[in-house]
Amino acid sequence: GSSKPGAFLDMKSNTTTGPGRLKLEFNYEVEAYYTSNVDVPNFNSRSVKVPVTNSYHVLLILAVTEVENAEGIKSTPIAKRECKFRTENEGITSYKYYSDTTCESECLKKKMKEVCNCISPQLARVELGDKVCNLSGVICLRQKFGEMTVIVNSWENRTGIVCKCMKNCEEMYIDLVFRETLSQ
Repeated sequence: GSSKPGAFLDMKSNTTTGPGRLKLEFNYEVEAYYTSNVDVPNFNSRSVKVPVTNSYHVLLILAVTEVENAEGIKSTPIAKRECKFRTENEGITSYKYYSDTTCESECLKKKMKEVCNCISPQLARVELGDKVCNLSGVICLRQKFGEMTVIVNSWENRTGIVCKCMKNCEEMYIDLVFRETLSQ
């Protein structure tokens, strides 16, 4: 592990290393998200929110399941296999790797620019030249909140954004299997 900003902790946990442990301390109430190593939390995030306050200890036990495809599947055209590997990031400009959530984030960003001429300050990545919403932009985003934060399929008859994002060929599912809140 390293204490440098932006450095990654080696948090491998498997049948050889055994279960991992991570302790975080917060001085203020926060919402902590957990996602896979390629997913990003966004307005449409499938991540679970965990409220934490400084007067409680919260114990979470997570189960991680990784799904991988056979190596030969990479030679199958993307359109036929209907999924993308993390290095197949064509069209993704804000992130190094492809995932369905990085694609959704790019799609949301494009829609925000189109409708409100700015992007939410809450988006994970802002690129050079992106106009971050000021107060009037944030008001625009709030007025259009439903259509700006819900991703729908093209055949659905409801308000939302249609994003043409493929699933990941390699998935990591993170499930909350135990939660206990104890007062200090």
